[in-house]
Amino acid sequence: IGLARVLREGRQARGAAAEGEYQFGDLSRGIFNRMMGGREASSAEDLEAAGGLPSSASLNLVPLGVGFVQMPSEAVVCSQDGALVLYGIDVSPDSSVNPLGSSEPWRVHKRYSDFASLAQTLNFSGSLPRRYLNKVLTEDQVEARRCGLEAWLKQVLLDERSSRAWAANLREWLEEDSPAASALLPPAA
Repeated sequence: IGLARVLREGRQARGAAAEGEYQFGDLSRGIFNRMMGGREASSAEDLEAAGGLPSSASLNLVPLGVGFVQMPSEAVVCSQDGALVLYGIDVSPDSSVNPLGSSEPWRVHKRYSDFASLAQTLNFSGSLPRRYLNKVLTEDQVEARRCGLEAWLKQVLLDERSSRAWAANLREWLEEDSPAASALLPPAA
């Protein structure tokens, strides 16, 4: 089976045109579609019956429900003294599998330490940017870190474990603002 064919089937499974831009999740949707023989699965047991997964007792099958993340420069929030930096993460749900219940994108804010904590929880450091020794970062350091954190987060989400073993931790992490956010952000309406 060709990769392009599987990607095309994945795009179609999410309701997009067969030819078009690849989105996060298209490959897994295409593989899933192949395993199910083109029919929809209603449960993990359906996948087991199709021979696609080990028994549900040995696998935590929780779809992540995230289609895309980005960390725009304008979403960075810094305290007046520069000691606290929050990085905004725009999360777009995966329209084909969304256990979060919302089809609207949302934004969460995280500190560098939240990323480092997630890396430790997942046991996945990957290309996590380094910690700076100075307490107050320059604008260039904040921007370089933002780019590095965005690349690291996308690397995590592209890892096959993000839709299985890591899904619950990632979903919780992507739903909640950092505890430090209340100090810089206005209360949610």
